Amino acid sequence: MPTLKDFTMRDHWRETLVGRVTIRVLFYCDDADESWMAVDKNTGNAKRGFKDEFGLGLLKTTLQNQSTFFTRYQVDVVNRFYDYDNQGNVIHNPALLQNPHRLTQAMLNKYSQIWMFGMHYGNHMDPAPNFGGIKFDKNANDQEFTEEEIRLLRQWMDAGGGVLVTGDHSNWLKDQADYYNLGRALGKNIPRAGEMRVWMGNPVSQGNSQLGLYHVDTAGDNDMSNMPKQEDDQPQATRVKYHWQLRHEYIGGPFGDAYIPERVAHPLFAAPISADNPNGVIDIFPDHVHEGALRIPANLSERDWPKYGSKPLKPEIISWGINQAADANQQEVGLVAAYQGKLCGVGNIVADSTWHHYINVNLIGFVHHDNTPDKTLRRMGQFYANLARYLCNQTVLNKLLINALAVVAGSAGIREIHSASIEQKGRYACNFLAQEGLLSLADSVMHNLHAQQLALGAKTNEALPGINQQWVIGHLIETLQTTTIELDDHLHMLDTEALFAQSHKQALLEARKQRTRQLTRFKRMTSHLLERSNSHLRAHR
Repeated sequence: MPTLKDFTMRDHWRETLVGRVTIRVLFYCDDADESWMAVDKNTGNAKRGFKDEFGLGLLKTTLQNQSTFFTRYQVDVVNRFYDYDNQGNVIHNPALLQNPHRLTQAMLNKYSQIWMFGMHYGNHMDPAPNFGGIKFDKNANDQEFTEEEIRLLRQWMDAGGGVLVTGDHSNWLKDQADYYNLGRALGKNIPRAGEMRVWMGNPVSQGNSQLGLYHVDTAGDNDMSNMPKQEDDQPQATRVKYHWQLRHEYIGGPFGDAYIPERVAHPLFAAPISADNPNGVIDIFPDHVHEGALRIPANLSERDWPKYGSKPLKPEIISWGINQAADANQQEVGLVAAYQGKLCGVGNIVADSTWHHYINVNLIGFVHHDNTPDKTLRRMGQFYANLARYLCNQTVLNKLLINALAVVAGSAGIREIHSASIEQKGRYACNFLAQEGLLSLADSVMHNLHAQQLALGAKTNEALPGINQQWVIGHLIETLQTTTIELDDHLHMLDTEALFAQSHKQALLEARKQRTRQLTRFKRMTSHLLERSNSHLRAHR
């Protein structure tokens, strides 16, 4: 059986490693409008009023095109009530209205994440209007997930499966005498995720202050019928959540190591610095004339929301846009919310105010006439890749990072510095990851690893002690250089969790040694200064 060294020492290691780690994504939807026809800019079939307006074909293509030497994004599509032919055309199968494509354990186990794109309101309610699609039967069985599906979904999410939940604005349903949100049928009962969006009432498709109704318009479009601004080439500007972190780095000399403060964007909105994106942040988003709304639950039940430290971990809004509706006074509104469940041992969740941030009509304006992406769609492609990694099962991400570090461990560059310190090898590896666009992945994996190792089961919410990430990665490099680690027939890494745990332990021991040396030096210096001070006092008595 081949070992890592057999692969990484070859001249053509890049070709050997292509697609070795696959992130499998399931798009799950429930309406005929969500078709998968190839999107061609010149045919106009993705524009307002055409049958592919609400399709996810451009999203699927954009995400899959983010595949790299180390990562392959594979997207499958399941529609609850429809089948598709090889070209992505909807196939009407009446039997599915009575026996839909339900979530099963076998289906869930194939994917690290599910992106939910629902149109419908609830069992036996009038469906969303169709634009040239197949007329949906409101008497179709189980528009909402069944109790068994929810049980399986909860089990899968608790084991690390990630979920994107979307919807849109609310519409008036005469039979129900209330406003119901598009996507409510699939979204409302998903554990944890269902609590992160508004499913009833405001915002609606058009505001009416006399009735206490309002709508959210991030496009500033007065044409409520044709909505031309949603398919133009002008995205909305957004505000992104940043956080401060301390980068722990050994700087040598008498100072030993240092904590360097850094202000970084949330990992969903981080991007490599490039000519297209000199700030390294995704601060734009598709816009739409009437979006839905996010909510952060006030009361987090212990059944659904596990504790991080002594308290349940809350989701948070991480991206905001401006409501340009006439009566909104440029109010800021949430666009994306995130729940980092991995810190608590469960899957991550992302909630979006609307699926218009993903569908054909809102993305087609960012495609050149030769069907290549413009700079906005390239940024959105990075966001979709970030989203797939954020929602991915941690085991798969660990394999991806180890895969990249295995290449570093067997590279000519690292062999040239074979006698360097662990920290220097870690710095070299981090530079490599940055060049490959994987440094944010390493940051996320290291942060989750550190938090899980130290905080799971903890009784307090005290801040975690810092750890030098370059030490962890340096230890991983040395382990990969000195240990024969076999690959299975599918080239999947084995025992990655054990490798990470051991390197984390070694980095903590190294940090303790550094602290001990610093403390000893501090005691010696203060003793010397105190003695000089006492001598000075005695001399002046």
